[in-house]
Amino acid sequence: MPATPPAINSVIHLFDGSTLANWRMWGRGTFHAIDGALQSLPSFDLGLLWCTIPMPRNYRLELDFLARLFNTNSGVFVRFRNPELAGMANDAWSAVSDGFEIQIDNTGTAPAGQPQALAKHRTGVVYAVNYPGDPSPDLSLPPATPGDFANPQDATILGWNHYRIEVQDNVIQVNLNGTDTAKYTNTQPARGQFSPTQPTFIGLQSYSNYSFIAAFRNLQVTVL
Repeated sequence: MPATPPAINSVIHLFDGSTLANWRMWGRGTFHAIDGALQSLPSFDLGLLWCTIPMPRNYRLELDFLARLFNTNSGVFVRFRNPELAGMANDAWSAVSDGFEIQIDNTGTAPAGQPQALAKHRTGVVYAVNYPGDPSPDLSLPPATPGDFANPQDATILGWNHYRIEVQDNVIQVNLNGTDTAKYTNTQPARGQFSPTQPTFIGLQSYSNYSFIAAFRNLQVTVL
């Protein structure tokens, strides 16, 4: 972490538009800087391109993303710790268990054996957590917090979409293309928590399907 926290309202540009400076790939697949964007090239297992700039406690992450297919599956991770210290067979998965994913998947694909097309699995939401009114809550996770919501929206295909993701203390709020799509309050003490001694980061997902190509550009953080 920087010795002096960045000032409130300062802007941190995460991608220079042409190189992978400040970015590191972990897991399977890869990303390339192409035409001013970070483009994923997925493989057979999860991949994570993570930005090595430590995130402040409270921030607004803004970015544009492009999905190639209606069923493209990708995502943006927040509040996870250094994946290289996770000690997993594929450390890209540590961003899933240690942080939270802002989902990109219009179809709402769920893990095998779970109901498909639920709101908590679709584009615009904090992925696979419990929301009020969830018809199939995950009993292994904390119950929903009153006032939280999931309002998924389909991403435009083969066009640029805009995400605004605000992380303030333990609340994550998401806006997609001008529509508020999620509010989630994290009550898990060992997941997604800011620490001045264990920095947290943001990352981009390369999903485990060769056809699920996505691209990201104009990534910046405003300190709140």
